[in-house]
Amino acid sequence: MSIESLHNGQHPLSGTLELTPGVIKLTTNSTERAQRGQAILESLLQGLIGPALSSLQTPEQMLEERRTHRQDTGRQEPADDIDPEIKAEIIQHTLDQHYRRVLDEPVPALGDKTPRQCVRSKKGREKVIEWLKLLENNEERRAASQGQQPYDSRWMWDELKLGKYRGSPP
Repeated sequence: MSIESLHNGQHPLSGTLELTPGVIKLTTNSTERAQRGQAILESLLQGLIGPALSSLQTPEQMLEERRTHRQDTGRQEPADDIDPEIKAEIIQHTLDQHYRRVLDEPVPALGDKTPRQCVRSKKGREKVIEWLKLLENNEERRAASQGQQPYDSRWMWDELKLGKYRGSPP
């Protein structure tokens, strides 16, 4: 079951909620979302659940765990019958939507400020430039490991009026 909810009417909370006997597992793609989800679950299930246990796993660790599990069980990766061009369009569209939202959301790496807020000061601009470079480097690695073209994030640099800093130190 996938959930999309609003916390205090403001921040969307996205994650996967897995229910098995004796366990409620919330998986999210950020620590902030995990904390918000945990708080919501604890308030909704007061007294019905014990203390939360949490773990942090990088995308690389998750992929390795999946590979190891497939090898141990002898299961093959399902055939990908989506046309590569359509797959690329879907990825592009999904990442466009995600990053358009992120530009207006607090980012922990930016001191819980939005990228748009940070670019207003010199120090904030430097943080945003570092953050954008980190995003691009991670995307390069992801795309290379999957034999795909990397996501083109140039528009974010332009949107934040940082295009002249792309490819150079802050």
